[in-house]
Amino acid sequence: TGYASVFGVKDAQNDVIEKGAFADAIKGEMPKMFFNHKSWEIPIGAYKLMEEDDYGLKVEGVLAPGHSEANNVRGAMKVGGLDGMSIGFFMGKQDYEMRSGVRYIKNISDLVEISVVTFPANDPSRVDIESIKSALGSIDSVQEFEAFIREELSVSNALSKALIGKFKDVCQREAGDVAKYREFVDTLKLTSI
Repeated sequence: TGYASVFGVKDAQNDVIEKGAFADAIKGEMPKMFFNHKSWEIPIGAYKLMEEDDYGLKVEGVLAPGHSEANNVRGAMKVGGLDGMSIGFFMGKQDYEMRSGVRYIKNISDLVEISVVTFPANDPSRVDIESIKSALGSIDSVQEFEAFIREELSVSNALSKALIGKFKDVCQREAGDVAKYREFVDTLKLTSI
């Protein structure tokens, strides 16, 4: 989760993106996710949500499991070494206005990619690092837990399956022990009456 672009900020390219500039882009296809605008490479993930608020263009996405570059990006994000975001887009002359050497962008209808970057041109455009660190809290199934083990601990598919299998065995054994304990307690309650 993060802001791919923040409104009203003069960036390193002398561009200022105005509030509402992404209204058309939001209606189209989701942009691709790359690292440092390497659009000739395989995307490192996919965006699932894109919306404008008063601050800027907010996006949510997932990094691709098993993708080596995505794993590197995730690792750098977790330690706080990588948190920039940047947009790649096309526009026509009618979509901006030049004032005092600054390009004020009113409309971006063709937003083709949003990259995780080392140095964003629009400096406050950042990934919320806490959203990366809280991946464990979003696990809702055994398959997601297995993927988490594989990706976050960088273990093989075989080892992640073995760990999940062992975990299930332990849980079932403990659940059986708890049931026996409850039965024993219930027996004591009945005999003490």
